[in-house]
Amino acid sequence: MIIDLFLYAITTLIWGSTWLAIHWQLGTVSPYWSVTYRFAIATVILFIYCGLTRKQMRFNLKQHCALFCQGALLFSVNYLLYYIGSQYFMSGLVAIAFASILIMNIINSRIFFKTPLKKPIIAGAILGLSGLIVVFSGQFSLLATGNQAHSSQLLLGLAICLAGTLMASFGNMVFVYNQRFNIPILQSNAYGILYGTIILAFIAISVHAPLSFDSQPRFWGALLYLAAFGTVLAFGTYLQLIQRIGAERAAYAFVMLPIISLLLSSVFEAFHWTLSTFIGLIMIILGNILVIMRKRKKSTTLPTTLEAG
Repeated sequence: MIIDLFLYAITTLIWGSTWLAIHWQLGTVSPYWSVTYRFAIATVILFIYCGLTRKQMRFNLKQHCALFCQGALLFSVNYLLYYIGSQYFMSGLVAIAFASILIMNIINSRIFFKTPLKKPIIAGAILGLSGLIVVFSGQFSLLATGNQAHSSQLLLGLAICLAGTLMASFGNMVFVYNQRFNIPILQSNAYGILYGTIILAFIAISVHAPLSFDSQPRFWGALLYLAAFGTVLAFGTYLQLIQRIGAERAAYAFVMLPIISLLLSSVFEAFHWTLSTFIGLIMIILGNILVIMRKRKKSTTLPTTLEAG
């Protein structure tokens, strides 16, 4: 029990804090290269670990094609959109946008795998999406201050963050499909992140993003934290949690992420809580709980969300 609580705490605290670290990584360095640096470091760490533990790393062409698709959706474009969208909002609000992934997974699981939708699932989805609207409508009123141009920028930022979440949800669908290739999760992550890094570097070069570095300790601290802890360690503790208590109970970690992110945003970014923030956050949490509590068929549904910040 103590070990389970420890794993749960490590997972939620790390993933709940990654959104703030993403903000600290932004600034003088282009978001295109910031996220590329992060996954390049994570790739090196994972391959060294797989080598030291003598993991099977040889896969056939079909398996590599599947891993490439997984990397493209789960470890590249979606994160790039988060990094770009994070320039419009405080980190806690980006985490709230990400909280909608559980609901998107339900909808996409229905579309791609014909998973039955029951009334509690529909109610949870409606409640969660309504909470998202409440939170951001309140923030728009607070931040825009009657400036139509500013309101448009905020709306654009929300659209980018939600697009990144949708891409991540598609990545989850690819993961479910890829299970038929019998690739262990650790190795699939190693190759997926490798391919994601290559894709991100290609995009950065294609858009002529300036290649630069930031000598400030905060940038490098955030970068190493995101690569080693946010991308490698937290995922490892989360997988152990799934093995010990099951995917259903482990998925409650994702309910806690927006709360932790907003608390950190309040301390480090002077985020101001409003009544709409409280009400909307409660609605999102309750909606996600209804979604997680549903009974799922193993063959057609996600074990749980496979990505955080």
